[in-house]
Amino acid sequence: MIFNRKQLSKALTLLKRSAGSKGIPVLGCVYIERLSRVKAALTTSDLELVTRVELECKGTDQLGTTHILVHREFAAFVRAAKGEQIQLKATRKRVGTRLVVEASSGVRERGKRVFDADIVTTFEGINADEYPALPNELEYVDSANAGELREVIEQVLPAVTTDETRYNLAGINITNQDDGAQFVGSDGHRLALRPLAGVHFTSLGKGDATVPMGFWIQLLHATKGKPEAVVAIAFDQQAIAVRIDGTQLTCRLTGGEYPNYKQVIPKANGTKLVIDRVPWIEKLESLLPLLGGRNHGVSVSVAEDGTSAVLSGCGESSARSTLPLVLAGPCPKEPIGLDATYLITALKSFPKHAEHVSIDIDSEEGWLRPIAFTNAKTEGIVVVMPIRIA
Repeated sequence: MIFNRKQLSKALTLLKRSAGSKGIPVLGCVYIERLSRVKAALTTSDLELVTRVELECKGTDQLGTTHILVHREFAAFVRAAKGEQIQLKATRKRVGTRLVVEASSGVRERGKRVFDADIVTTFEGINADEYPALPNELEYVDSANAGELREVIEQVLPAVTTDETRYNLAGINITNQDDGAQFVGSDGHRLALRPLAGVHFTSLGKGDATVPMGFWIQLLHATKGKPEAVVAIAFDQQAIAVRIDGTQLTCRLTGGEYPNYKQVIPKANGTKLVIDRVPWIEKLESLLPLLGGRNHGVSVSVAEDGTSAVLSGCGESSARSTLPLVLAGPCPKEPIGLDATYLITALKSFPKHAEHVSIDIDSEEGWLRPIAFTNAKTEGIVVVMPIRIA
């Protein structure tokens, strides 16, 4: 099999993110299979997430020819090579029962491919029957625009927990709602919700699915620089699969029931503070190193005339700054305490075109009720739990 080196290197970079060992050495390998006269598929798996990339290839290998190589070693060889092409071929040599695979790098010379002009190395191949069974391909009946899907993921993903013990929260939960498929992420202290407007996943039906964080990170990498691409999507009871051009991702769904999050979203009849998103992010980031305490607490005090707010550090911190805002509704009588890192993440999760963000406070429920961040253009909501001010 003969590959373009740059295309192969790019594919191996994406495949690295789903090549895991988990104590099983073969999971650190890339599975290479000849699909047709002009195409091959490269696959990696960590038993939860499977990434498959189809690449153009040439050569005289028979259809179904496979090479299973240690990803780390093969990727290092491709990075070190300087030729335009990478050739793989099985040799007659064996290590035990395993074939030795020869990899060589070559350049074009007067229209001919020369594979001894750069470097040649050999790898101990893995037998095909040692690699875990790959999932069956699902039927793709749904689709979404890559750019719109990325915007939704980028807003919701920061709120997903990284605590592996909270298994039912370790992913983005998806349900079909009237206005589109709804994406939700939470870590118990904050929550992000965003609909994918106008898109309904018919393969999901009336149920829900929680998809692990690693899948969404891989999808962001796979769709980078492809805002107009169409992402084909499919669900079954145990997995989700997407396909973008020649890349396919398949992932097992997270088990367990997702918590009822609707009860923590503040009502819309309370206090609303409209702020300029970017200046607030810049000021909070400059204050962050000066904020003490485990949670980098910041106190937000709204001026009585409703035109500005004072940000000050909680506890012994003397950090202090004033920023403009527009107040709608009753003026908060007490300062509002927030984790500055959560506040920055909430504001950054909105897309760049969201210049203004509304901070909605349910004044009827007291100041330790959840606080919502919204933007009229994106229809997304980020909810953050306030903290007590010492």
